[in-house]
Parts: sequence; C-alpha cells; structure tokens
Amino acid sequence: MYWSAYGMIQGAEMDGSNQRVITLLPRSNYGHYPHQVQGLALDIPNNRIYFICQSLSSLMYVDLNHGNRTAQTLFGGKTWYPDLGAFGIAVDEQYVYFVLYYGGYKVYRTNKTRSDGYLQLTIDYYPRGIIVQKGKPTRNGKYNLVLWV
Repeated sequence: MYWSAYGMIQGAEMDGSNQRVITLLPRSNYGHYPHQVQGLALDIPNNRIYFICQSLSSLMYVDLNHGNRTAQTLFGGKTWYPDLGAFGIAVDEQYVYFVLYYGGYKVYRTNKTRSDGYLQLTIDYYPRGIIVQKGKPTRNGKYNLVLWV
C-alpha cells in the first residue's frame, strides 16, 4: 500500500510492516515547506505511482523499478489554482486522467509514457474524484471510456 504525507510518498506491506519512504519531494521555493502530493494512482503494469504536485503545477510519477526513486514530471507548466487544486487521478493501459480546476473544472488526459499533449473535457460541477473504466470495443476496435467524476 502507498500513501502521501507531508512532502513524501510512503509505502508498506498490506499488514503495515516494512514502512518506508518511496520518494521525498523537494522543498518549495518558500524554503521550509515541502511540496504536497495530491492523489495517488498505482500503475501496476509499469510499476509506477502517478500523482499531482499542486505547488509545482505538475503531474508527476515515481518509477518503482529504479533504486533512484526521484519524482519525474510527466506534464506541467500550467498555473493551477492552489486553493482549489487537483481532485482525482486514475490510470488505464495508455493514459493518466486527472481532474483540476484551471479556469473551470476540467478532466485532463495525457499519455503515460510521454507528454505529447493532452485532451481536456470541461465539466460543470465540483468533482471529488475520478474513476476510469473501459467500455466494450466498438466495431472498429476502439474503446469508449466511461468517466465518473
């Protein structure tokens, strides 16, 4: 199991044993305050943890296969509103989905392995999380996605 606490991501076995720090986020520009993690999504096939770092305005990940578990930025550079922030994060085989307030509530989607842009969907209400479920394949072999927010 994994959780975030005061500028770090931690992990433990399911019985609570072997507690450990997975990664520490750097200190903020203000000095003594660490950057905060909002939302975690475990990508089991790629052995990664994805998360939002609100104060860095970034979607980030930690690769659990490497000994150097430094947080890497996958998508960022937007000025997100820190008081409203991120509201959820989810992964499927190809994409990371996350909900942010950025000039309105939006669901974003970006590729898990490369930041090649994003898709955004504006929603009209205050979301509290996100779940992604693949639907049945269509005749042309593509999938429809169902989003609950």
